[in-house]
Amino acid sequence: MSVWVVVFAVGTACAVIPFGRHWTHILRLRALHRAFVPIAQRTPFRWAFVERFRWRSLEDALSMIGSRWSVEAVVAAAACIGIGTAWSVQRGLNALIGQYAAGSTMAVAMACGIAATCAPFVVVAMRVQRVRHAYARACIPIVSALIGQYRMDMTVMDLISLSADAMPPIVQSEWRRLEMRAMLYGSLEDALFAFAHRMRSNWAENIADVLVLRHQYGHDIAPALHKLMADMQRARKYEEKRLATMTMYRLGTLGMIGFAVFTVVFNIAVHPAHITRYFADPFGVMLMIGTIIVMGASLIFVLRSGNRAF
Repeated sequence: MSVWVVVFAVGTACAVIPFGRHWTHILRLRALHRAFVPIAQRTPFRWAFVERFRWRSLEDALSMIGSRWSVEAVVAAAACIGIGTAWSVQRGLNALIGQYAAGSTMAVAMACGIAATCAPFVVVAMRVQRVRHAYARACIPIVSALIGQYRMDMTVMDLISLSADAMPPIVQSEWRRLEMRAMLYGSLEDALFAFAHRMRSNWAENIADVLVLRHQYGHDIAPALHKLMADMQRARKYEEKRLATMTMYRLGTLGMIGFAVFTVVFNIAVHPAHITRYFADPFGVMLMIGTIIVMGASLIFVLRSGNRAF
């Protein structure tokens, strides 16, 4: 029997590995296509999954953090994590509760599975916020690089190309994307607005507005760049205080979740029969589900409170 299992595993690997490499290559081509082609000009080059289920925000988030995972892969991983967590929790609770009493653990297992399903999306959201904050802090070096390269006799496209090497490392890929999109599709305004949208910062929108003003009307933008630099330096001090406060809120929320888990584990460790109070008694089940909902809502609220554009 073991010989046939080995033969089956080898045959499956020989069939799956080339198939996986082929589709990995296709997904990379699709990611490159989505990175440079505007949404309005996209052809039906990929599955209709993103457009049908409105996953474009997740697609933009994965592109922002530089993830190689596609939207379909993230959603599939979240579903697998949720199903696996629900099954594991139900099996484990049934084994533990069976020693003391009989009860249904389906509700708690489903709540845990739904919470685990949200975990990949929470991780992506936290990484997006970290990248956005880094982008916002890099707006001051961006304006400084533009001021250092700016001359009245150059076009905006020349300014973008000459200042690319002076950009901070965190935004060099986005700046190259801006330059490439402007050269390929000829609409500098659309490329600048797409750059500001990907940066998701009011400061980036101000930079794009100044460059569009120069491109459309030919005005001298040196005074506007210097004023923008002063405004950003003034606002950065208050923004750093807000981010410090948000960090404390996040740590407090995580500490609250950890303390709730510790309380349940400690009570069960002290007296194992207490497991029926939490997972077999109807009131305990409602209490556990309510706790999971409250903790998840608190975590989502803290994450969304850091999404303010700055």
